[in-house]
Amino acid sequence: MRERSDGKISGKISHGTNYEKVKNYGDIENRDIWEYRLDLTAAEIRRMLAHVWEFRSAHFDYFFLDENCSYHLLSLLEAARPSLNLTDRFEWWAIPADTIRALVETPGLVKDVEFRPSRRTVLRYRTLGIKCRSRRIAKDLAEKKISVHSKLFTDLAPVERARALELSAEYLAYLQESEFFDLEIDENHLLELLTKRSELDVPSQAPRIDPPRVRPDQGHESSRIGVGYGYEGSNDFLQFELRPVFHDLFDPQGGFVRGAQLEFFDTALRYYPDENKLNLERLHLIDIVFSTPIDQLLKIFSWEANAGFDRKRFADNERSLVGLFNAGLGVGYDFFDSETLVCVFGEEEALVSGRFDESVALGAGFSLNIFHDLSQRWRIGVSMRLLEFFQGIHRATYDISLGQRLTLSDRMALRFEVSRKREFGRTLTPAILKWQVYF
Repeated sequence: MRERSDGKISGKISHGTNYEKVKNYGDIENRDIWEYRLDLTAAEIRRMLAHVWEFRSAHFDYFFLDENCSYHLLSLLEAARPSLNLTDRFEWWAIPADTIRALVETPGLVKDVEFRPSRRTVLRYRTLGIKCRSRRIAKDLAEKKISVHSKLFTDLAPVERARALELSAEYLAYLQESEFFDLEIDENHLLELLTKRSELDVPSQAPRIDPPRVRPDQGHESSRIGVGYGYEGSNDFLQFELRPVFHDLFDPQGGFVRGAQLEFFDTALRYYPDENKLNLERLHLIDIVFSTPIDQLLKIFSWEANAGFDRKRFADNERSLVGLFNAGLGVGYDFFDSETLVCVFGEEEALVSGRFDESVALGAGFSLNIFHDLSQRWRIGVSMRLLEFFQGIHRATYDISLGQRLTLSDRMALRFEVSRKREFGRTLTPAILKWQVYF
């Protein structure tokens, strides 16, 4: 992809070896890979390659939500087998998981599925499979704080020495290949660790990594609607929600990256029967959370960003629609065998409304989010958020909330949320029960 002079993004079809792509995605970008093998005939493969050859120097407009990479891959498959008509299913947006779902749902097209864990996933499993003391020794070996002749290392049992050396070498390779680090690794040091490992008469200690129970094509559908009943103070309301794409942290986790959230155009309308009034409650243009759990070896920052419109209650009890932009940087933690995820962020927020001095309010603070899976169908979450506004208005706001999601079926869920919040001069205790359908 590249940006053109008119501001649009231009894309083109490129080609390379499968080995290079697997290494780039799995070892450098650290993405777990699901490989879907297609049952194409030799003639269909030749036809697709001929189509790629025709387009080797052509460019096309690239759009993130609809005509993206996954969409154009479907068009290549249609060139190979014109009867597929895969792109007809994606008129408004083409989410990669949905395009894969379209392939799997086409009879006889997918013949096998294979999971390839990324280097980060392998490193994490190695870290979990080694004693805490050996883990520290492996890190110190990689960072040259101790040598392979150190008594700390030589006192380990042979199996623990093998695990420490394999983890240390894997950690060095991760640092060398990862896009998050720009380090020059001493190849001689890596060779020394591998040589020392080869001297041990111990079988490979590589962990067994089973594929996740749910594949990306088996996760919940990307679009979601919801209907809810709630109250705020003395006012009852009905709420209607539409989230075109894609996934939030309370949605069923199976098939999605743990700790990641990506939503576009999440919209809620609220109707107050007593007043016969319908309001736009929120419109979040984009809402992103990327929380990577840290451990003794991997120290990667998590981040979040949100832009859109929300209603806020002011001291005169009026609820006004304000524009917002929020961004945060923090850390994530995994506990209890990955059943509990904790995210802590330092945040900055900008609000835009005529209710503020010079129409802009600036604030800063922190948030804490805890999610725990009681079962595969039941997730609970607690969040706390505190912001101090120092520009445009001088107020401290907070929001403490409890949420639960109970999955009823592959397409339906119940969600309950209750919170205690203080906005710009008013303290509230809203609650809502929602029925959500994925489609």
